[in-house]
Amino acid sequence: MVEASLTSGTLITVGQALDQNRSVMAIPGRIDSPASQGCHKLLRDGARLVTTADDVVEELQDLLSGMRLRLSRSQGDGNGGEKAALAPQAVLTADEQGLMKFVETQGTHVDELIRSSGLDAGKVNAILVGLQIKRLVRLQSGGIVARRAGSEF
Repeated sequence: MVEASLTSGTLITVGQALDQNRSVMAIPGRIDSPASQGCHKLLRDGARLVTTADDVVEELQDLLSGMRLRLSRSQGDGNGGEKAALAPQAVLTADEQGLMKFVETQGTHVDELIRSSGLDAGKVNAILVGLQIKRLVRLQSGGIVARRAGSEF
C-alpha cells in the first residue's frame, strides 16, 4: 500500500490479508499527512516496510520460494511417502536462460543486452524483472544489470 487514510476501505481488505498471514507491504509517508496514516497503521500492525524496490523483490522471492517448497512437499515419491524438500532453485524460461548468457558479474548495460539478445526493449525489461524476482540479477544505476554472485543456472 502506498497511501490510505484511516477511513480508507482499502484498510479493511488489507487487514483481512494480514489476518490470513498474507504478505502485505506498505510504504511510509509523511507523518503529518492524513493520506499516510493508513500505511503507518499497517506498518504498526505487521505489514512489511518497503523503502526500496529491492524490498519488494525480496518479499516476492520469499513468496515464490515458499510456493516451490510447498509444491515439492506435496508431490509423493510413488511409495506413499513425500519427496524430501530441496532448497528452492530458480526455474528459468528459455528467454531468461538466453538473456543470462549476456549478463556479466561486473555488469552489462541494458542497451547491450537488447542488442546482444536480439529481443525488443520491452521483452528484455520484462525478463529482467523476472530475473530480479528470482534474485539472479540486480539493477544498478545507469542502466547496468549485474549477475548476482552464485547465480549460476
